[in-house]
Amino acid sequence: MSYVSKILIINIVAFGILNFLSIYGLYFDNILALYPVTSNYFSPYQLISHLFIHENIDHLFFNMFFLLVFGTEVEKFLGKKFLSFYLFSGIFSSGLYCLGVDGAIIGSSGAVFAVMSASIFISLRSERYKKLVSLKLINIISISLIILEFYYVIVGTNDNIGHWAHIFGSIFAIIYLLINHYDLFKKNS
Repeated sequence: MSYVSKILIINIVAFGILNFLSIYGLYFDNILALYPVTSNYFSPYQLISHLFIHENIDHLFFNMFFLLVFGTEVEKFLGKKFLSFYLFSGIFSSGLYCLGVDGAIIGSSGAVFAVMSASIFISLRSERYKKLVSLKLINIISISLIILEFYYVIVGTNDNIGHWAHIFGSIFAIIYLLINHYDLFKKNS
């Protein structure tokens, strides 16, 4: 079973369990969410646990949908390193995002944006796409989403979404690929 599949299953099961427990008045989101290091509520395990909980079904669906769409190609490229890439991108993006917020954050959006950004570079350098003049539709969608995140950061929103975490996830992917797979950035021959 692929890492992408395992991550999907963990997220769906965690969402189901937490929602079931909430029916009985048991809420664990506040202990699994990531709090800033300066908070009295911060615990190191939250650096990972927050990646596997989501606020609502829409939040879960869109993160897992984009992980499924983009993660398969990135996992094929990175192999066994995919899981560490995913987890470290989530820690990096959410950790930086926490520097600018007072409350807790949940979700895997930063890691998903890292996967999405990595997918752009990997697919553009794939042998089967070197001969194509145009971008794949999925890359156009990805690039549009990243540009939209920059727009939201510049304009500012009160939508309770971690737009900076999304950008930090994309930045992590670029740094990771530059360090570990510099050949992706070389000009096509």
